[in-house]
Amino acid sequence: MPDINPYEIYREQSVSTQTPGELIVLLYDRALFHINAAIRGIERKKPGEAHASIRKAQDIVIYLQSILDPRYPVSGTLKKYYSVILSQLSRANVYKEQKDLEDALQAMRTLRDTWKQLEAQNHRNNSGEGDRQ
Repeated sequence: MPDINPYEIYREQSVSTQTPGELIVLLYDRALFHINAAIRGIERKKPGEAHASIRKAQDIVIYLQSILDPRYPVSGTLKKYYSVILSQLSRANVYKEQKDLEDALQAMRTLRDTWKQLEAQNHRNNSGEGDRQ
């Protein structure tokens, strides 16, 4: 009988009950985690660790870019923003420059915080709180 990992079950259930907006926020959180790990790798002079973390962050940004819906005007703006972040991550990966990672980190934080605010507003509107003045 295989071992049952309660944490893994909880994580799967947690993700499966998230709204699409909450899942986007989780992706930003993971990207921020990996960018921070890359910064630590550079600080510790461990380029291999920095490289692996940067690649994971890049994969998340590429995914976020790939799911943009072109029917919405904001998608074009987000695509450009993601392209800038990918450039920063690529430069950081080549030159192991912490400044590029810090710039990408700030941009991703701004996007994540915006998504969190939108998701909170959406939740308030769906629960009827947005109707009260």
